[in-house]
Amino acid sequence: LGTFNDRYPGVRVRADTMGDQEMSDALLSGEVDVIFIDMFEGSERPFLTRELFDDELLAVLPFGHPLAEKECVTLGELAEYPFLEVSSDGLVSNLKYVSDEERNLSWKIRFSLSDDLMLMNMIKNGMGVSFVGRMLTVNYPDKVVTRPLDPRKHRTFGIGVRSEKHLSPAVSAFIDTTDEVIADALEQI
Repeated sequence: LGTFNDRYPGVRVRADTMGDQEMSDALLSGEVDVIFIDMFEGSERPFLTRELFDDELLAVLPFGHPLAEKECVTLGELAEYPFLEVSSDGLVSNLKYVSDEERNLSWKIRFSLSDDLMLMNMIKNGMGVSFVGRMLTVNYPDKVVTRPLDPRKHRTFGIGVRSEKHLSPAVSAFIDTTDEVIADALEQI
């Protein structure tokens, strides 16, 4: 948004945080022009989507946690501790990335959260563990410890628009700017 604002200071941008269904509804109704979306497999979308990047999922732990000493962490190990579920709308959870076998682990879900800052602060304060995309964790390197999952898991992050015919010049410029900024960010990770 900062880069886009620098390039196009006369374009007014409204940014909202919403759950997956609310975001999809807002896009289809024309309330918003573009959405950033988790491209979770098996999800049908009645709008045009394009992948932006592949994001590795990482275990997120407080400093001093026993699992923070390990090189990699299994989901079975995470399930043994109070777990902070990331839930965007009460229906979609970070546990959607686990296999059926992993879903049947005895997850000790302590809280379901939709706010990233709250999640990281709760982990920092020892209230639980979780797993999230690497792209989120780069903003909190001094707050939490991250470890790769074993086996590795990924999510695909994308962008959605109603259709190509609904792309205004401003939306097209926003998408082009997003592509550039993400390419630069991925080079730094």
